[in-house]
Amino acid sequence: MEWQNPPQGGTTIKQYGNNRWPFTLASPIPWPNAPSAVLILPNLPPNKYYYYVDSCTSEGAPKSVDVS
Repeated sequence: MEWQNPPQGGTTIKQYGNNRWPFTLASPIPWPNAPSAVLILPNLPPNKYYYYVDSCTSEGAPKSVDVS
């Protein structure tokens, strides 16, 4: 997964509630100190996985990634 339009001042990507964390890096992921691309965990069952981005509260949080 590649982050798109990250804010200039940085942000934090973190686990949303008790939802399963879908990324190979542990939560929280500080941006801009994170890699530009983060891998999805291997062998995840197909599902929509939710995560929270601190800077996106006004743009509709949580965010999600679909694994098929």
